[in-house]
Amino acid sequence: MLEASTALPPVAIAVAVVVAVVLAVGSYLLGSRRGAGSLRQRLVSLGNRLGADALETEPQKTEDALAYVERATDRAAEAVAESSADAIRLRRAFDALAQAVIVCDERGEPVCRNARAVALMGSRHGDALAAHAVDELLAATPPGASEERTLELYGPPRRTLTMRTVSLDNGQRALGVIAVIDDVSERRRLEEVRRDFVA
Repeated sequence: MLEASTALPPVAIAVAVVVAVVLAVGSYLLGSRRGAGSLRQRLVSLGNRLGADALETEPQKTEDALAYVERATDRAAEAVAESSADAIRLRRAFDALAQAVIVCDERGEPVCRNARAVALMGSRHGDALAAHAVDELLAATPPGASEERTLELYGPPRRTLTMRTVSLDNGQRALGVIAVIDDVSERRRLEEVRRDFVA
């Protein structure tokens, strides 16, 4: 008799199972709603970091938050494409300059050279002297200042280079130095011919 009294009736077991299932489903739904809310918040935050316009109201559906991120991603992709086109345009303009141009970072390390600078700083002895003189001038340019120097290379061929460096900053700290090297050899030669002709 004692054994029969400790056993639960089948109706009680069925009710306990139903309550357990309802509690499990309820906690799952509540957790998934919290999870979905957290996911929506994270998606909106991601969209904001991608530079999208701020939302007036929080999205109620995950699909709306995903659409927001997709719009933000599209805008970011357009911005990257425009930036890439700008960089290519600037690089081509930089390489088209007649002067050699070298840009160094704040530590004095070259970060950019145009095609003329690469050609000028070749492996010939005169070019090595020019490269050394440019390096010295870059190192000698203090923040907020500019330096200028003329270098005579006796060749062959004889060349005259004018070098000018200018410190770059953003108003708060030094960003680097730019060097502009101009080969004025032909101009000097024409001046000498003109001077000899007049004399």
